[in-house]
Amino acid sequence: MRIIAVSPHLDDAVLCAGGTLHQAATTGHMVTVATLFTADPPPAGLSPYAHGFHDACGLGVHAVAHRRAEDAAACRELGVKYMWSGLPEAIYRITVDGLRYANRAALFGPPLASDTLPELEHVLAEALVRADVVLLPLGVGGHVDHVLTRAWGERIVPRSARLCYYEESLYNDQLGPRAWATVTVRGLFRRTTTLPIDAAQHKLAAVDRYVSQLRMLGVSEPGQLRRSFRARCRTEAFWTPR
Repeated sequence: MRIIAVSPHLDDAVLCAGGTLHQAATTGHMVTVATLFTADPPPAGLSPYAHGFHDACGLGVHAVAHRRAEDAAACRELGVKYMWSGLPEAIYRITVDGLRYANRAALFGPPLASDTLPELEHVLAEALVRADVVLLPLGVGGHVDHVLTRAWGERIVPRSARLCYYEESLYNDQLGPRAWATVTVRGLFRRTTTLPIDAAQHKLAAVDRYVSQLRMLGVSEPGQLRRSFRARCRTEAFWTPR
């Protein structure tokens, strides 16, 4: 089967579903992680929030290029293919009216009505046209890029493909019930899987490639939080139509 895991950012699909994707690849399926928001940031005009994000991740002027390299290494560790759509993520989207999402409140609020990104529908349609199975983010946490990715993906997924959703466990762990405030699960059934040792080891090795994101999450150093995070990565949750 051709399995496409659609990832808003350069880490989401691997962090949330990497073990399952590795298992699928090792059993002969053609697995691709298609990441949407992978463009370099604009050379000027970034918000203080975006600069703060770079600082938290330990990233400099080539922030997204660094993250793309991390993602490529992570996908190779899992034995899956990857593609980058080259669109700007929310904190980098700038129009003549200014920044679309200049702070955390905007980033985790409702998507702007004007944020349609018509080129994304073309990119998704091209990526998914021959897919047998499509994994979309469920939208836990309410990040605008996750919400938009799910909405756009649902419109584009071929009728012949099986659609399911991966749960963004990190937002769930960080925000608790608030993470589910805008998530729709009507008609969906949740299942969790605890990864076998081999799949878990490959996933953890892939997750370790995201050095910048682990630093931002505060789990880059050995310690109790680090151990807890790695243990949490062994469980993956998916939502499928009933």
